Parts: sequence; C-alpha cells; structure tokens
Amino acid sequence: LDLSGQKTNLAEDASVILYDSSGVQLTNLAPTPATVKIDLAVQTTVTTRSSAVVPVTSGALPSGYQLVGITVSPLTTVLSGPSGVLNALDSVSTTPISLNGLTHDLTQTLSIAPPSGVSATPSTATVTLHIVAIAPIATPTPAPTPTAAPSPSPTGH
Repeated sequence: LDLSGQKTNLAEDASVILYDSSGVQLTNLAPTPATVKIDLAVQTTVTTRSSAVVPVTSGALPSGYQLVGITVSPLTTVLSGPSGVLNALDSVSTTPISLNGLTHDLTQTLSIAPPSGVSATPSTATVTLHIVAIAPIATPTPAPTPTAAPSPSPTGH
C-alpha cells in the first residue's frame, strides 16, 4: 500500500500479498483471507494558517501627545506549526514598539513574535504610529462678579 502523498483518512480493501525474508513475492501460497480492510487515520504534525498581525506598544507618550492610530503591513502572516498550537491562536503579536518620548509619527519594521515551535512568513511587519499634539484645554477665566454700588445715604431734612 503506497501512502506517499496521502493527506486524508483512508478506508479501502487491499489484496494480501506474501513475501519471503528476501522480499521475493511468494506466488505458490494463497493467503486467507485474500483481502483485508484498511482503515487509516492521517494526522498532520505541522499545519499552516493565516493569522492577523497585532502591533504591541510599550511605554507612554509625553504629556500633550496622543496616539490616534496604528497601521501595520502586512495585516496577516502565515503561521506554520503544530495544529494544536495554531488552533488556539486568534492573532500573532509583533515585538513591542516604544511610545516613550515620541512627539511625531514613527514607522518601524518589527519582528512578528509567534509562540515557540511556530514560524511566521513573512517574519516582520512594518508598523506606523500616528501621533498628534493635543491642544491644551482652555480653562475659562471667570467673569468678575459685579459689586453693588453703595446706595446714597438718606439725608435727614
């Protein structure tokens, strides 16, 4: 039975062929039974799957700045590894990109960091952080409270 290239389970009847210890087919014997049923479960040890790439940030922007968006390219990567590990993954992260001290947009190529035993193709992603200065919130100056003018004192005539 040739199993090369077999990727799915197999169920079939096969003829029994007898060989001697040298690998020569024995044609003068009739095996009983002459056919056997073969049920074979095929399992892959390594599988592939497409997964979303999620950028990871660390640190904090300086006061007065805000992160308004993150873009990543490519959006997905192909992961290869044990099916049990891949089935548990919803996404795969990049190595962290630091926000510390940033006051303007930054584009950086980061490694994609799949779990142990899993590889990613491509293995890097370009991440752009979109940063803007925040206008300070103006605190209204309170209007002066009017003060009452002194009333004239009555004169006694």
